[in-house]
Amino acid sequence: MLVVNQVEVRHADQAVLHQITLSVDDPGLLFLVGGGGSGKSSLLHAMAGQNSGLWVSGWISWQGLPLSSAPVAIVKLEQNAKMDGQTSIPFDVLDLWLRNAGHGDASVLITAQVETWPRAIRRYFAVMRQLHEPADIYLLDEPTAGLEDGMAMVVRQRIKTLANNACVVVATHNRLDCLEAGGQTVLLAGGTVQECNDSRQFFSNPGTQAGRIYVETGNCNLPMRIRSARPDDDVWWLIPGLLCGMSRPGMMAAAPKQFRHLSDKGIHVLICTEERCIYSAREPSEFGLQAYHFPIPDLAPPNFGQASDICRIAEAAIARRRGVAVHCRGGLGRTGTVLASVLVWLGDDPDGAIEKVRSARPMAIQSGAQENFVHDFARRISEWH
Repeated sequence: MLVVNQVEVRHADQAVLHQITLSVDDPGLLFLVGGGGSGKSSLLHAMAGQNSGLWVSGWISWQGLPLSSAPVAIVKLEQNAKMDGQTSIPFDVLDLWLRNAGHGDASVLITAQVETWPRAIRRYFAVMRQLHEPADIYLLDEPTAGLEDGMAMVVRQRIKTLANNACVVVATHNRLDCLEAGGQTVLLAGGTVQECNDSRQFFSNPGTQAGRIYVETGNCNLPMRIRSARPDDDVWWLIPGLLCGMSRPGMMAAAPKQFRHLSDKGIHVLICTEERCIYSAREPSEFGLQAYHFPIPDLAPPNFGQASDICRIAEAAIARRRGVAVHCRGGLGRTGTVLASVLVWLGDDPDGAIEKVRSARPMAIQSGAQENFVHDFARRISEWH
């Protein structure tokens, strides 16, 4: 089962989604509907871990494990995907797909460059190619958009077939997708879930006022009821005033406001663990923060040398009552691993350190490699004593 629990999505200071909780059976089919800008695509991006430009919090799991570290194959269809350049799809497959869509045969396409093919055909082939990739989870963004009726019919049938053996989540504005493929339909409006119901029941007899408005008009623009981002959003404390973690400055609130907040709370050292630090050391220094950069790949732990150096910096700062903040992109995996390592360095046992970090920030320390590192780091430094 794919579970989304209390997920919040923001773009800089702007709230996109708030407290999204839903689940999709395995196998199963879930449609996301809502007006333009309701957050359907953003939720798919969050599920896929494609959070570029987005801040995501909450819990997304697959079969009880964090989705980011679960052994799962995911196919993500982008909203504007279309076939470009040469294709490796066999001619007989292309021909079959076209015939199934009532579009004749593919012989006229073979002698022409892909870029000259009709746009609907390029889109259709791109969608069908993704829908024939083996996966456990399919995340599909507007799969029938831009397709002719026959093509859309084939795509819907393929989605229905996939949902017999996999977990399929579809963002769509076309109610025919939901009605012909079945499954469940979720209405997103006002930044949250307004209704979740059987697809045919939703469109024939919606159970909420928001659902009725959407079914009647095809839109449901409700006001966002989410507070504006504050500088302390997603700053979480292990030792108040001395040791904290956070997402990348600037993702939840304006970076200068967050630098000022950290400084006001007693932070003097800021450690970036992203592979590329997007701000210069000068920016936090204007607020009295000394910046360090230790590049660590996403979902990976630091190496032993990096962890040792970070712990020495943190120990020296904390001994002088100078606070330390650690961040990666989302403030979960690399940040949590580094902070647990600091706690181990300061005397905690590894299990206790991991528990403290996850109590302060659920979902922190995201991969098995990161959790194993904390234990290995504790073992290695214990030999020094």
